[in-house]
Amino acid sequence: MRDELQQIDVSPIADLVRIKREEDTLRERLEKMEGARGKVSAVVYARVRSDYESKQAALQAEARPLQDQARLEYVKLKAVRGQVERLVEEATLEKEELEFRRELGEFADGEFQKRASESEKTLAERRSELDEIEMLRAQFVGAFHSERELDAPSGAPDAEGVQPAGKTPPTQDAPLSPATVPLSTAEAVNDATAVLSGRAGGSPAADPSAGPPASAKTGATLAVPMPRLVVVTDNKPGDEYVLKPGVTTIGRSPRCQIRFPHGEVSRHHADVIMGSEGYRVLDAGSDNGIFVNGQRVTEQVLSDGDVLQIGTQRLLFKL
Repeated sequence: MRDELQQIDVSPIADLVRIKREEDTLRERLEKMEGARGKVSAVVYARVRSDYESKQAALQAEARPLQDQARLEYVKLKAVRGQVERLVEEATLEKEELEFRRELGEFADGEFQKRASESEKTLAERRSELDEIEMLRAQFVGAFHSERELDAPSGAPDAEGVQPAGKTPPTQDAPLSPATVPLSTAEAVNDATAVLSGRAGGSPAADPSAGPPASAKTGATLAVPMPRLVVVTDNKPGDEYVLKPGVTTIGRSPRCQIRFPHGEVSRHHADVIMGSEGYRVLDAGSDNGIFVNGQRVTEQVLSDGDVLQIGTQRLLFKL
């Protein structure tokens, strides 16, 4: 089932989270303007309001194809979730039946222990898959203003009757942008690598005198390492966590993709989000905050060699 889960394209999430944050900021400013309306001239008020509303419209235009793409992927996710929920239910019933048959004297202790161990293992695997799905589902929901908006048909108004945000459709002669065309998981990984290596938007023109690239000469596939966070303890590298496209959650909760079960780490402490500018770390409302190179930040784009600190955990960002 994890194979089906890995086929779900999470590439729209990071940009949708950013757009949602910017929309919320603009909405707060527009609400604040109403209370301060009498403090400025009508001309200034109208000019500032028009500026904010123009920015809102631009954000809505940028989000529409990303939202449509995310909704399509969310439908796939819900289908996988339904399958795994049924498998969890089957494994639970199988475990219950096994214990009931033992009470009836059907199994010797040795045989029961063997079967019970296998049943527990299967149930644990199914529950782990379901937890993984719930974590991914939370990322999709968090990229929208509500779950109703996420569940709405593509191109439909949201729960408040507002037309969903998005870019204007490309003209017939214009090539589709990467955000318009759903990416496979492998393509999303390649796209993330391209962004971080400065190749986003197309490869640079080749130097005619340089000859074919090494991979073309040998026929070998060029392997580019993905960005990662490396745990540093006593100035020595330890565990590594590969950062995939989309959102990587960090915290104390077992639902987080990078988990540190320590008291000074909040249950959901921080997010690392891949966007057009690279990977950005955001404080998820933690109690003790996040630090990059010794400075407390609420969010920051990460550069190769940056040291991220969460609680007592130090993480080296490597490209």
